[in-house]
Amino acid sequence: MKNNIAFLGPAPPFRGGISSFATQLAREMVKCGYDVKMFSFFKQYPQVIFPGKEQLDPDMDTYNLDIEACFTPYLPHTWKNAVNKLKEYEPDVLVVSFWIPLMAPALGWICSMLKPSVKVIYLIHNIDFHEKWPLAKLFTKYAMRSASHYMTLSEKTVSDLKQLIPHNRYSAIIKGFHPIYENYSAESLIHRKSVEHTILFFGLIKAYKGLDVLLKAFPLVLEHIQDARLVIAGEIYGDDTVYDELVKQIQPRTAVEASFKYVPDSEVTGYFHNSNVCVIPYKSATQSGVISIAFAHNLPVIASDVGGISEAIEDGVNGLLVPADDVEALSNAIIRYFKENMQAKMAENIRSSKSTLTWEALVRNMESVL
Repeated sequence: MKNNIAFLGPAPPFRGGISSFATQLAREMVKCGYDVKMFSFFKQYPQVIFPGKEQLDPDMDTYNLDIEACFTPYLPHTWKNAVNKLKEYEPDVLVVSFWIPLMAPALGWICSMLKPSVKVIYLIHNIDFHEKWPLAKLFTKYAMRSASHYMTLSEKTVSDLKQLIPHNRYSAIIKGFHPIYENYSAESLIHRKSVEHTILFFGLIKAYKGLDVLLKAFPLVLEHIQDARLVIAGEIYGDDTVYDELVKQIQPRTAVEASFKYVPDSEVTGYFHNSNVCVIPYKSATQSGVISIAFAHNLPVIASDVGGISEAIEDGVNGLLVPADDVEALSNAIIRYFKENMQAKMAENIRSSKSTLTWEALVRNMESVL
């Protein structure tokens, strides 16, 4: 009989990449014969520090997974409830989503209360944080002490993790990857007029995501490709005035379609299906879920060569890599992509590589410690 697997961290209806990743991994584990239950939050962030508009998407698909809200990470008096609920389930393995140090005290304490009877695997999305958090290193080290194993999604994260854990714990690191999402279909298409040279920027908009760089590069693209079109789809976290001002400077104004709001799963395919390239101009990164979504739609990616991005993007094969925060380099790459008609060949390369980047493969990669 296969083990009981518990997940700890965000799950539907909490939206965002961390929740989506955990949901797809849990879904695949069920397919592989494991008994799975997800233990999530009553509330995720204090509203006073949350930079977006909404934290929940009540329409998110749960895929009939067993999900229970049991604690609030910033309210210590709720943590014991999570421990009690987990003990009732009696998991053999606990998979813990880790992405920001704000969650570290809660996750570390809960996991410490379950050991040694429960094997704890930290699923680490990011450990070198984009935003600066007070006491981040101290909190993160505390959480990592409760881990039996560490699952990373990029070599960059492996390198960052080794700066925080003792040398004798290196053997507990499992080198994983970000699978290609399989939960999008053409049935969810948003029908819009397709333009031959459509550039897509997709996802939550934070300062490190580099949308400002793309907005400065786009007028240079228009000088060479007059019918180019930039589609922006994502909610802004932080001050939106800088982006509004840059959009207003682009002529013609019809060349930019900016939808500064959260995109539910039901609308994702429409954006990628009607685009010719996805641009990820990040100023820093460990890895990117947006690349996996693009590849799910066979869409090539032009991205900054930062962090673990180059582990997913092979320059000239499934996309192009450019230096970070370089307006001229980014505009030249976009122009070259269209002038040299790269989309068809790159899309075919993406299709042929999908078989190695599946959720089942990630589960099999973890099975030695499950």
